[in-house]
Amino acid sequence: MQKIDRTTFIGIYTYLILTAIWTILCVVTNEFTKNDKGFISGLGFLIIFTISIFLTNYKIKLRQLLYSAIIVSITFFVASFLVGLFSIWLIWLFDLPEFTNKTLFVVLSSAVASIGLSLMIKYIYKVDKLKISLLMIFIAGVLSSILIEMINNKLFFDYNIPTRVTMFVAWQSLAIIPIFYLINENNLNDTARKKTHYNNT
Repeated sequence: MQKIDRTTFIGIYTYLILTAIWTILCVVTNEFTKNDKGFISGLGFLIIFTISIFLTNYKIKLRQLLYSAIIVSITFFVASFLVGLFSIWLIWLFDLPEFTNKTLFVVLSSAVASIGLSLMIKYIYKVDKLKISLLMIFIAGVLSSILIEMINNKLFFDYNIPTRVTMFVAWQSLAIIPIFYLINENNLNDTARKKTHYNNT
């Protein structure tokens, strides 16, 4: 079983704790879920996502946080809003059946998210496994959509958890797992190199 580097644990714990706190706030406080139409709640989840990835990295540089925030924001905007509009346009253009709209959106949205996040961890966090990250994050995106479809109604009607909160938590939680995994591999390799260098000196 692969070890988890101590630095990776920082990112994992940060994500779990902050996501739990923010989810509770979004559910029990109308300010986050009704008055702002999801802007504040969504922004909070994106910030938690970005900071958690940043803290997972072995070598912390502040510019990584800035670049990550920009890429995550752009990726989310394109993968949700622009892809949604594009899917509707394709349905209208080719007169496709209505049920294909959701499938098309899931595939395109997951593809855009996997490209954006994979490029982020490759060029900002130096994870040189682009093909693997593309595949893993894409699968995570598709699985999150299936999971949301399965649990959303129950969470909304039984526990009054807004759909957008369920979507953010499910999507980010599944998407961040392969990111943690790949960055953790880098952390372990860096630690091993440092130990080897120390022993040789």
